[in-house]
This record gives sequence, C-alpha cells and structure tokens, in this order.
Amino acid sequence: MFKKSVLKTEKNTKKVMLSDRRFNLKSAQEFIYFANSRGIIRENTNKMTKYIFEYKEYVIIGEYYKKIKKGKFEKDNYIFSKFKSLETMNRRAIDTFKPILAMSYKKNENKYEGWIFYHYRDTEICKENQYCDILNIVNNIHSKGYFIKNLDAKKFNFDGKKVYAGNIVLSKNYFGKIGAIYNYIQLKNSSFVFEKLYDFKSNIIYILIDFILKMLNISKDVPEISKNYFQDSREELNKISSKLKR
Repeated sequence: MFKKSVLKTEKNTKKVMLSDRRFNLKSAQEFIYFANSRGIIRENTNKMTKYIFEYKEYVIIGEYYKKIKKGKFEKDNYIFSKFKSLETMNRRAIDTFKPILAMSYKKNENKYEGWIFYHYRDTEICKENQYCDILNIVNNIHSKGYFIKNLDAKKFNFDGKKVYAGNIVLSKNYFGKIGAIYNYIQLKNSSFVFEKLYDFKSNIIYILIDFILKMLNISKDVPEISKNYFQDSREELNKISSKLKR
C-alpha cells in the first residue's frame, strides 16, 4: 500500500506518494536530478516527457507531466490516478510495472505538474497474435470490479515472455456489464481485429451501445479482414479465436 506524504518548499506544496519502501522522500529529488542530467529521453510530447536513467543498481523510468488538468468531479489528477492504478494492479496480482513514487504540485488553480517513477522493463507493443492475452487481462480487471479509462491496445506491452498491462488508468466500474462492454468497444476501435475475437458481438447490449457510439462518432465500423492480414500465417486468426475460447 502506498504512503502519502507532503514536501513543503518555498513556492509550492508538493504531495508525494511512495510505493517501493526501498526508497524515501529524498529519492524524489534525486530521481528528478538524475532524469534531467543523465536520463535518456524515450518520448516527448506537449504533455509528457519520458526518461530512462540509472540510479544506483536500478534502471528507472521517469515520466514528467506538464500542466495536467484535473476534472471537476475527479478525486485525483492524472499523475496520482495513474500511480494509484499501478499500485492497485500490483496489489491485485495484475502484472504491470512496479511503481516507486509519484510527486505532484499545483501549477495554478486547475493545472498540475509532477512526476511518476517506476521500474524499467524491456518491452515492445503487442502484436495481433497477442490480442487474446490482452483480452484475458481486460477480463481479469473487469472481474475485480474495475473499468479502464481510454482503453487502447497500445497500452499493453510484451516483454518477450508474457503480455502485461502498461500505461492504463483504472476506475471503479459502477456500471457493471455496460462499463465492460464500453471497454470492449474501445478495444475494437483501437484495432478492428478484436471484434473478430469477440464471442459476444451478437449480444443486444453490445450492438446497442456500439450503435449509439457510432451515432456520436465515438465508435466506427469494422472492415472485413483478408486471410492475408496476419503476417505470421493465414491461419493466425483461427488460432487466436480457438485459444480465446478455451
């Protein structure tokens, strides 16, 4: 379980969440120094910069978030929501990154800046022949009473041996089956291959929600997949479908 603490500076009050007890509040400032001075930038957008750096015997990923907005009805900003999601998944035996600490402070009335640090894993984005494993993880998360915000296949990773949850944020699923189906539609929209794997696509609730989302331009139609779509083999789709139904 994470520990929440406060660091007071001259300009800001910085809230820190600590998960890995091998580190402490002082580590937060050291991580920032190592990321900025020795880190290698792995990703850089207008909202987030991702660094990889070595700290003692550890290899660490640091994500610096710039001017993140907090919704009016949200308990936490995105930084703490993502960190809590990593902590929850580790606690509920859902394989993902191992969180270390997160730090956030207000930039102005409704915008935040801050960092998330977690242990590095050598990974790659999942390929189509690993989509059934993604579905198994999503089903596991649903079974524990959670919904995945902005679900996308690219938010799952493969480390050479197994698929695991990556850059995802959880929330309590107060809508039950409807929330789960909404997640499945999000997956289908990230890659139309998923709907070819669904054994519930004829379910009236799935059809109705998908129809409504299409009317709102949130969902999209699924094109036909040619037998040559998969590079591995012509039979890959059948292999995935049969594995999913076991």
